Parts: sequence; C-alpha cells; structure tokens
Amino acid sequence: MSEFERKAPVFAFRPAAGNALTDYDVVMAFEIFLGRNPESAAVIDYHKAKTFPGMMAGCLGSREFTDTVVRPMRTGVKLRRGDYRRKPSVEQLAWLARYIVLDTAQLDSLEQAPDWAGFFQALHAIGGVDLAQGAPEAVDDGVDGILERVARMRVMLADLEEAVKKLRK
Repeated sequence: MSEFERKAPVFAFRPAAGNALTDYDVVMAFEIFLGRNPESAAVIDYHKAKTFPGMMAGCLGSREFTDTVVRPMRTGVKLRRGDYRRKPSVEQLAWLARYIVLDTAQLDSLEQAPDWAGFFQALHAIGGVDLAQGAPEAVDDGVDGILERVARMRVMLADLEEAVKKLRK
C-alpha cells in the first residue's frame, strides 16, 4: 500500500481556504483533480458545504482520483481526462494559488508542467501526494503474499477506524 492511500497530502493553505466555497470553486476542483465537471447541482451544493482543504482532500482521496490519476501514473499509462485540456490552464493555476501557498519555484513547476502527469508530479513535490511511477507491486499469490496483503488491509482498517473516531468527536 502506498503512503498516498494511508496518509493525506500536506499543503500550506491560505486564509481564504477556510471560507465558504462557491459553485466556481467546486467546478474548478473537479476540473483540475478529476478532469471533469460535477455531475449535478446537488454534488456542487454538497462540496460547497466544505472548506477548500476538505474538498481537496475528498478529491485527492477519492477512488476516482486513484483510478484516473494515481494508477495510470504508476504504470506509465497516459492519463485520460474528460476535459480537452492537455495541461492545467492559467485560470486553473491562478485559482489553485488562491487557496494553496505556493512560492515562485513551486508555481513555476506547476506552470511549466508539459502535461497533466507533470502537473501531478509537481503537486506531489509540493504536498506529498504519492504518485510514484514505476511498475506496480508484483502480486504474490503464495501464503506469504496473502499474509502481506492481510497485514496491509489491517493497517487500512486501523486508519479508517481512527478517522471514524475523529468524526465522532
């Protein structure tokens, strides 16, 4: 299991990140992180109730993000996105910089990304999103492999249990 699947990325957020979100904010987050528009007004309303860090964590921690960004990058497959852009637009980067603290070098790395994969690699360097490329782990179907996967699932369940306990408080 990767660190990405166990640990949320860490970014420095601007004060505006704690403000109420707008329809525009939700649409931009979906475009940047998921490569598509939100499916309905209800989805937009749901995400508007969050802060920017909460919405971003939801996008980056979603199964959709894992399936459409993380897995393809790990296996060297080109990212398939629902939008027409080959990389983030100037408008998208400016929007992101309204909420995340980016120094000049970090903003330059995001702007100079040749494509979406390069953008997410730069984002990884800034916030610690685990997008390590390379061959996926080999699956060992022997007893040792099964025990290893069970141990990983126990870690995931412990993390999930801890998150649920925090929600109760």
